[in-house]
Amino acid sequence: MARAKVLLTEKGLYINKDGIITSVAKDATKTYPKLKPIKGIKVKAPVDTTAQKAWEKGLDQDQIDSMDYWSTNDDAMTNVRHLQAGDTKHMTAKEKDITTTFIKTTENAPKYVGKVYRGSGIDSIQASIKPGETFKFRGGVSTSKKMSIGKEFAEASPDDAVAIFEVHTKSGADISKVVVQRMRREAEVFLPKDVKFKVISKKFVKNLDMDNGEGYWKIILEEI
Repeated sequence: MARAKVLLTEKGLYINKDGIITSVAKDATKTYPKLKPIKGIKVKAPVDTTAQKAWEKGLDQDQIDSMDYWSTNDDAMTNVRHLQAGDTKHMTAKEKDITTTFIKTTENAPKYVGKVYRGSGIDSIQASIKPGETFKFRGGVSTSKKMSIGKEFAEASPDDAVAIFEVHTKSGADISKVVVQRMRREAEVFLPKDVKFKVISKKFVKNLDMDNGEGYWKIILEEI
């Protein structure tokens, strides 16, 4: 019997007659009856990085400067939210220009699909969300592909209520390799404004090492 042709799929892993784990289309068992599914194990097709690399390589100096601004300037997030809300009266012309460039550049980036994390303080409204409800961040936000980075930000938050969001997104902008070198360890993915998420789960995790001396909320979100 010929071996099944290896295909990448999200439907599951299978093992062939020689005991070799392979990734094949589910209906291949009709042609290759010796293939047996392995329950509970799934694989994903490899991410095509061609578009991402082309976008990174194609950035001009103004766009690169906007990434540096976002990753190093304390006022950058505030200015992004002001601009997104149409409130620019407190911004200088230079701040408006560089913030506009940043927003447009991330909007034109290939969509990042995957799991990211955000650690931050939360207000009473965010703290009261429940599984099954719809959730939106207040404007564009920074997240990380590394849970450890999300935890760092959560631990450093001075707020009484703190959360680590695990976000399953399909519209982020992966800017991890175009921000300044010293910030690349944060593996940043920028999430645009007005993205809606469904709250999948929420639980409190005790952690006495947190600044609040108690712990944090672990909230899992899935983009709608």
